[in-house]
Amino acid sequence: MPPFLFNVLKACASIGALDKGSQIHDEILGKGLTKTNQIIGTALIDMYAKCHMPIMAQEVFDMLPARDIVSWTALIAGFAKHDLGMEGLRCFDCLQDDGFHPNAVTYVCTLNACGNIKALQKGIEIHAKIEKDGMLGTNLAVGNALIDMYVKCGLISKAHEVFNRLPNQDVVSWTALIAAYAKHGDAMFALKCLDEMQLKGVAPNAVTYVCCLIACGRIGDVEKGKEIHEEIVSKGLLETLALGNALVDMYANCGFLKRALEVFDILPKRDVISWNALMSGYVKYEYGIKALNCLAQMQIEGVNPDFCTLVCGLKACSIPGNVGKGREIHAEISRNGFLGRNMVIGSALIDMYGKCGFLEIAHEVFDGLSTPDVISWNSLIAGYAQHGYGKEAIRCFELMQKQGFTPNATISFQCVESLC
Repeated sequence: MPPFLFNVLKACASIGALDKGSQIHDEILGKGLTKTNQIIGTALIDMYAKCHMPIMAQEVFDMLPARDIVSWTALIAGFAKHDLGMEGLRCFDCLQDDGFHPNAVTYVCTLNACGNIKALQKGIEIHAKIEKDGMLGTNLAVGNALIDMYVKCGLISKAHEVFNRLPNQDVVSWTALIAAYAKHGDAMFALKCLDEMQLKGVAPNAVTYVCCLIACGRIGDVEKGKEIHEEIVSKGLLETLALGNALVDMYANCGFLKRALEVFDILPKRDVISWNALMSGYVKYEYGIKALNCLAQMQIEGVNPDFCTLVCGLKACSIPGNVGKGREIHAEISRNGFLGRNMVIGSALIDMYGKCGFLEIAHEVFDGLSTPDVISWNSLIAGYAQHGYGKEAIRCFELMQKQGFTPNATISFQCVESLC
């Protein structure tokens, strides 16, 4: 009976079938198997962790009569997956206190936890343990996890150092490095890495291409983007939504809006990210009405706007001065509770009302922010300056400095200098 239950629990974990998994848990409790079969107990921990129930995974773990490195690792993996990195790191310390030595999978899961919460010092400490165990030169998964951890913590040079020390690099290693340079460093170098990995016979996967398209969009290299587009089509990967979205975003960022729309129109499925990519392109190149048409159409098609959509919508309203649509978006922001959770959307509202000439409302929004930042101050100052309210702009500028904010040279000083 236990082998059958073990296999069913594994199946539940793989497809996220929580109800079935809980039903089997009840059956296991009835038979008292968690007290006699550690493998079944570990399978339960894994099932709950993968079904987004880390607290239940902990409860099962606490009931085990004995723990081994596999059960500890399953619990750490569950915490790491669900943004409970501190709990995962606590477990890592506890398992060593219990006399267990981490294995490769334990290290990978714990490094994931470090990366997710940017616990760099703990990651460095684990790196030292890995070196001591001699795993960096023998276990590629551990090496890749180290690269990923350093990337997430912003140490790209350290990630590259680990990459160079690997005895061999696979597509995961290359993709982690390309992602680091594409998103946080040198986008041009990310594209050079793509060429180098292909020269070494490592075939890119969908994630590699997504990262490279991000790099193309960052530096406006549409020719390289077109080349990657052709590779994607030749490999039959355009059905992958993430790749389709990345293509739309790349063309839109590079100003090829017609091409972006062509890719968008042939996507087999469109989600909020697809719409956001197209809208942001229209906003970037000041096609405000087209961006607002996208917002209306996506809602007709049953796609709910997210935080990024609403920010794009507000920027789009600023271009033609469509304050009526801006008020509608403001109402939706309030309904969703976004305004109290993120300063970006507050600054976008202030900017929209300011550019549309509704300065009193812009100031009301500003006064309603829990913690204004330099961007929201700049938006308010720019609104007053744009419409010739010099005294108000200078008063805000002085007040911003009194409250401890350093003026932004490209915005705050520019506005005040033009008024002076």
